[in-house]
This record gives sequence, structure tokens and C-alpha cells, in this order.
Amino acid sequence: AVSRRYREDLGLGEQNLIGRSHYEVFPGLPERWIQIHQHCLQGAVEESEEDRFQRLDGTWEWVRWQVRPWYLSPGMVGGILMFTEMITQRKVAEQSLKESAAKLELFNRELEKALKARDEFMAAMSHELRTPLQRIRLGLELLRQSDDPKYRASVEADLRAARERTGYTLEEAAEGLRIRLPYLQALEDGRIRDLPGTA
Repeated sequence: AVSRRYREDLGLGEQNLIGRSHYEVFPGLPERWIQIHQHCLQGAVEESEEDRFQRLDGTWEWVRWQVRPWYLSPGMVGGILMFTEMITQRKVAEQSLKESAAKLELFNRELEKALKARDEFMAAMSHELRTPLQRIRLGLELLRQSDDPKYRASVEADLRAARERTGYTLEEAAEGLRIRLPYLQALEDGRIRDLPGTA
């Protein structure tokens, strides 16, 4: 006897299978399967949760199977029963999922590298901005006590040059340094009198 599902899974169509040898229906069966059949004819039960095989047309399939003996009487094997289930679609889906997970892991690693590089860049830029600004801030107290136009011009030039080296706009520099935009603009313009006690 043979089920319709068995016919469909193995591509047997409507050909008559009753009374025919398994080896006639599947010529060129690998020796491995012949040994499994012989083993089960001696009373053993063989099975596999996932087994890969190649069809005659060259395509590969995955199958879950079990082979067990049936008995004419206690201790007398009359033949074997074969249960099969094609699991190719499930295996393809599992492989696709693994590939997607691998791609996602690679993306996450690259993203971590990019974020780390960004943080390092921002830290470097912040240092580049803060270092000259600290020098200028230290001179502000003296600047407030001086009306020397040359000294004011020097402060203005130093601050503007420091910002321009970073490539930041006034707005970006003010946000990064946590200083109000009008105050930073006043510093660059040399309008020291427009600054409050602390910027």
C-alpha cells in the first residue's frame, strides 16, 4: 500500500506501484538505504529527523523518515513500513533565518564600530573646540579690565579660528559647548561688553 502524500512527495504521479519492488520504483538507490532496509527486515527500527537526499533530476530535498518492520507472527518479519515527511520548505526557511541572523549580527557589529567612531570623533571635536575656548575664557577676566583694542582683536581671531578649524557653524559650536548663541557670537565679534558675568 502507498499513500497519496507519499506519491506527491516523491513525484511518483499516478503510476501503478502495487506489487512492484521498491528498488524497481527507485532505481539506483544508494547502498546506504539498502543496508537500512536489510537491517529493518531483521527487526530493527531506523529513523532520522532530517536527512538530505538528491533526486534523479539533481535537486536536493530534506526528509524526515522512519523505517520499521511489520510482522506475520511474533518473531517473523513480513516486510517493512516506511514513513516519510518532506521537510525541505522548513529547512529552507531555517537556512534563510540563519542567513538573516548572520547579516543582522554583521550589521550590528558595523553599527557599533560606526557609533564608536562617531563618539571618538565628537570627543575629538569637542576637545578641539574646548581647548582654545578655555584659553580664551581664562583671558576674559583680564579682557574685561582692559580696553586694549589689539587684545580684543586677538581674542576674536583666536575663537573664530578655533571654530572654523572644526568645520562647525556658530549654532553647532554653541550647542556642543553649551553656551548661548548670542554670547558666542559676541565673543567672535569682540563685543565683550555684551557678555554677562558668566557665559
